[in-house]
Amino acid sequence: MVFSAFTLLSRIAGFVRDTLQANLFGAGAAVSAFVVAYRIPNYLRRIFAEGSFASAFVPVLSELRQQGDEAALRDFIDHVAGALLATVVLVTGIGMLLAPWIARLFLVLAGKHSSQVDLVAEMLRITFPYLTFISMTALAGSVLNSFRQFALPAFAPMLHNASVIVAMLLFARYFDVPEKALAWGVCVAGLLQMLLLWPAMRRLGLRPRLRLDFHHAGVQRVFRLMLPTIFSSSVA
Repeated sequence: MVFSAFTLLSRIAGFVRDTLQANLFGAGAAVSAFVVAYRIPNYLRRIFAEGSFASAFVPVLSELRQQGDEAALRDFIDHVAGALLATVVLVTGIGMLLAPWIARLFLVLAGKHSSQVDLVAEMLRITFPYLTFISMTALAGSVLNSFRQFALPAFAPMLHNASVIVAMLLFARYFDVPEKALAWGVCVAGLLQMLLLWPAMRRLGLRPRLRLDFHHAGVQRVFRLMLPTIFSSSVA
């Protein structure tokens, strides 16, 4: 019931967000630049967050929880969190560094004018950190859901809509290109969602102590389970 209620509220907030965006910014070149800049990290989200990662992480997490070995469960979460964070920070850094080339490639593929490259690249450098934040949010949400803590993970997406709405209404006027507020709204939304869910893991006694070891058995098992879904996401 709680999940359904928050899902409905999130969809209503999403409708309000889209309506405000259309009324405030229309469908000009700067909005198109934002759409491209958001689409790229949001696509990668399907791999590192709720898509491929969650579908591989949750079954292993549930299996360890059923075994009742709390030390093994903590060790698994610690190592997966460390590996995931290292990976998405690396991808985020590369994305920000190569933003002009990524922007040019996607604009060519989308058949859009190359004059937007600089604006798309600037927005990409704002939106790419969202990938890191939302990936760590997805890990926390998966842990909480596995422990039947559904309310906060269901509420978290509302912060996305709220952040973008506030950015449009209160901060767009301060940017040389007002549509940049959309990119900042997305980035801050990811951070807010992460800050909401990670303390909740601590209350369960499961806040990760980040450990980096890609050879850890649990990390390798999650990676193997991710491979088929990564492929299906890339061709979808």
